[in-house]
Amino acid sequence: MLNNHILIMGALMAPAAEPTFNSNEQAASTRVKDYLEVAFQPTTQGGAVVFERIPLTTELAGFVPTRNVTRKDTYQEADGSEVSLVAVSGSGGNIQFMTASTAAMRNKLLAAANKGEPVLFKSHYDSAGVQVWGSARVVDRGIQGGRNDIPDWGFTLEIVKYQYVDKDGNAI
Repeated sequence: MLNNHILIMGALMAPAAEPTFNSNEQAASTRVKDYLEVAFQPTTQGGAVVFERIPLTTELAGFVPTRNVTRKDTYQEADGSEVSLVAVSGSGGNIQFMTASTAAMRNKLLAAANKGEPVLFKSHYDSAGVQVWGSARVVDRGIQGGRNDIPDWGFTLEIVKYQYVDKDGNAI
């Protein structure tokens, strides 16, 4: 007995599945899964730190750590090969993002950029299973887009201090 199947020209066909909306766990788009939260300096000393999700208009750019590599030849081995010292140091990094030019969050970000106030951030790269948490300064990159586009406002977080965190909130 065939239940819910159709026989067409000798081939057994199963009914099509009904379409459903993706959940965050099933989303194919990094724009759905990856997001950025910032916390602005509380107005009162010791005030509560509240993280707010930034309404992004494009996919969140990846965290780009700044690495400085210095090499110095030290001596030559008996076989003629050179041995060198390599020093690698980190000095922050950056994350670029865009938000709607009419978003209320834009005004908060502009104020932090203009006053040079630090922000805390949590950059969630759920599509990669990693987060980056830390402190940064906001850099205003201005209106982005052409004359026929709906304008977006570009910002860069210039990272002062950061740490990698797994999806459960543990430092990596």
